[in-house]
Amino acid sequence: MRKKLGLPIGPAQVDGFDRIRQEEMVMEYVSAHGRITRGEVVQLLGISDTKARRLLERMRAADKIKPEGKPPRWVYYVSTN
Repeated sequence: MRKKLGLPIGPAQVDGFDRIRQEEMVMEYVSAHGRITRGEVVQLLGISDTKARRLLERMRAADKIKPEGKPPRWVYYVSTN
């Protein structure tokens, strides 16, 4: 996953990253692939499922992404732009 974005392979270690950088990484992935799932956020950023859910909720509230698909299992997120 990280290789697709040209990021170093290995643990993301993004706990030290600020929220803005995490959001940027999610938006870069969406731009490159058209959409992202919560599981892909977990893998991309190396964070827990709970943190990924909160990040996606924040981004959704800020109107950066919107959910699509059939809840709850098939939900993915796309850019609002």
